[in-house]
Amino acid sequence: METYGGTFSTKRQTGDGKYTDKQIFTLTDSSGSCKIEACSRSQVTSVLDMGTNYCDLKMLYCGSADGCKPVKHDFTVGPESTKKHSQSSVDLSSCLKVLSSPKPAATPVAAPAAVKKEVAGLRSAWPKLPEDVALFEKLRSSPHQVITVEAAGDSPCCKSCDSPLEKYYSVDVPHGFCGETCMDPKRYWLFKIFESNLTKASDDTPCNEQFTPTGGHYTKYSSTVTHGLPGVLSITLDLYAPVGAKAVA
Repeated sequence: METYGGTFSTKRQTGDGKYTDKQIFTLTDSSGSCKIEACSRSQVTSVLDMGTNYCDLKMLYCGSADGCKPVKHDFTVGPESTKKHSQSSVDLSSCLKVLSSPKPAATPVAAPAAVKKEVAGLRSAWPKLPEDVALFEKLRSSPHQVITVEAAGDSPCCKSCDSPLEKYYSVDVPHGFCGETCMDPKRYWLFKIFESNLTKASDDTPCNEQFTPTGGHYTKYSSTVTHGLPGVLSITLDLYAPVGAKAVA
């Protein structure tokens, strides 16, 4: 416990000791229920927090109805309202990611220098790769207009990827779908700015392996769409929804 204020306060530090987030919780009796008001802030420069501060709070009262596995008490939580600071994200799916079992065969990984550049850029500041500076500046100055275009055909476009493209996926819990795409890994950092949940897949069926908040999986192909900024940057992806549901792009 810390002494920052509220009913009680806490802090969380990453395993490498580089980042510290501080939280304040205020609990109030509300007609027999407990009203939770909470705030979490990183104590270092962190433009894109990948949902970390939201998860710092949410995971302390997340119940089985949200897809969590309570340690002692199972909370039932009513509607919540959130407010993001700077360009942080508020996404429950970021809190529920689990480490996949390693495949028997060795999978190529990015060189240490590339990993260090990506983490430093996404966690602490805007990336600055010389070959993409012009495109990045154009994106940043463009109106925030995202398009969604239904692609032709009624079958997935990205079941497998041809080199040098690799498979990536992202789960969007609020809209009820998981998306899969083939993309050049050199541009991963750029798309990551706009899709915080973007993750490199370890096989060709990542969405089928992701849990929904109710314990199911994203196994039903829904549609193929194109997301992006007109004339600047776009990407085509397959959307998968839980069985019995339809993805909302």
